[in-house]
Amino acid sequence: MQGAQCLWCLGRSAECAVPLDSRKLLGIAEMTDTPLRILFVVLNYDPEPIGCGKYNGEFARSLAERGHDVRVICAPPYYPWWKIQEPYSAFRYKYEVVDGVKIIRCPLYIPKRLSGLKRIFHLLSAGLNFFPTVLWGLPFRPHVIFNVQPTLATSLVAYLLANLTGAKFWLHVQDIEVAAASKLRMVPKPVLRWAERIERRIYWRASKVSTISESMAEKLVQRGSPEKVAIFPNWVDTNRITPQETSSYRQELGISSDTFVALYAGNMGEKQGLEVVLGAAKILQNNPNIQFVLAGEGSLRTELLEGAHSLPNVRFLPLQAAARMSDFLALGNVHLVPQKAGVGDLVMPSKMTAILSAGRPSIVTALPNDELASIGDQCGISVLPGDVAGFANAIRYLASEPEDCKMLGIQARQYALDNLDSVKILGDMERFALELA
Repeated sequence: MQGAQCLWCLGRSAECAVPLDSRKLLGIAEMTDTPLRILFVVLNYDPEPIGCGKYNGEFARSLAERGHDVRVICAPPYYPWWKIQEPYSAFRYKYEVVDGVKIIRCPLYIPKRLSGLKRIFHLLSAGLNFFPTVLWGLPFRPHVIFNVQPTLATSLVAYLLANLTGAKFWLHVQDIEVAAASKLRMVPKPVLRWAERIERRIYWRASKVSTISESMAEKLVQRGSPEKVAIFPNWVDTNRITPQETSSYRQELGISSDTFVALYAGNMGEKQGLEVVLGAAKILQNNPNIQFVLAGEGSLRTELLEGAHSLPNVRFLPLQAAARMSDFLALGNVHLVPQKAGVGDLVMPSKMTAILSAGRPSIVTALPNDELASIGDQCGISVLPGDVAGFANAIRYLASEPEDCKMLGIQARQYALDNLDSVKILGDMERFALELA
């Protein structure tokens, strides 16, 4: 079939290997006639408000709403607070049914303060505590097992279940975990070498491997068979998160309408490289018209608070309610998306989808060839990781050029509409699961 736009070819191939009749049978109208049994084996899940947990929850719910039988093995909610949320426990298994999805929550070790060694124990505890749930998954006999990395520890459980049940093993990579840990020097080299061997074996054994960006897909092709790899970008509900001219948060926080707000919202962890934000705030602290707002939780939040105590132009907020997300995102004239050097092609910040849908420009830190830099150049400004002066200059420029700032926001919204709409992407993922099964 020449010149076809096909999901499996990701719209780039001149030839489509999937027969036309088969694709017609997989149309949206036909899906509920052949319900799928799909088992999620994931570390993070609802009600975590950001990151992998948010996307896993939305995908599982969408499948359940379409009439599929969905079950989830996961940890209790803990991210990005790094603390188990009530009424869940770090020490007990818990079964529940939420939005038609059957869920088993597994015990998990959460360190009070993160270090390389404690992070390893945290991830190992996930793998070990997930293993007993194999007995729950066996009689279910899923058609497809959907596993998300991070973390590699849960992939071993998913791989075992797939072998025992004959299910297809779909590995979806949100972060290339081992490579990112290596670049950030988060774990010892002997552990990394051991993890790399397991990671490669998992990639080779998976029925299909998908990820969220072109650059990450290229990395995955190097670890396995090119024909296995597909791309499903993180999505956003463009009808729920929409552009707003003003934000009620300004009045609540006492921020005047003519103050330029540089907003960071999300996880405050190691890979975010938030020291560049504090460095820029220090450079711009004598500019009364620029205010920095950092909203979120994470392992480095206390450290960041201490680092900003003498900066009058920086204020911190907790994570904000999802129901007010459009209003909150409208608080920022520009959104800050820093990343540590070397991980821009290995991770794609989940916060980008909401920022783009809200029609706000962003300032990202990424190397020139990283996909994050490409998005940043279209919908904002990209600077090199660790370039504090460049980061500050980008903020200063957008604050002084409101028309340019507005135009970049319009381009951001259009990018979200064209590439990230949740209805389309979740439908594509459902079709992919059905074809895989």
